[in-house]
Amino acid sequence: MHEMGLAEGIVETALNARGDKEGQITTICLEVGSLSAVNVQSLEFWMDLTLQKKGLEAAELKIERVPAKVKCDCGHEYRADDMFSGCPKCGSLIREVLAGMNVNVKYIEVEDEQ
Repeated sequence: MHEMGLAEGIVETALNARGDKEGQITTICLEVGSLSAVNVQSLEFWMDLTLQKKGLEAAELKIERVPAKVKCDCGHEYRADDMFSGCPKCGSLIREVLAGMNVNVKYIEVEDEQ
């Protein structure tokens, strides 16, 4: 259910980014990391509801998946499909996540009124 709060925060971020401009928000593009623990279908559902609630139902939602990139204790960097598989080089489970754990607003497009 944390996708509901996430959606509300994203829409508020979009509205704050638009600022005092009167233009309609036309696109919100998100990056969702594969290790972010976010259910993309649930996020889409809550985004649609939240956009409707704020009168922004015309805005297009784009979601880009960001694969996880990790660095093993042995120094090998690789893409990880999950946190349960070991390093393909040495088999270790000790690693640092470099990318793929976050949800970010990549960009927001606002229609120019002029």
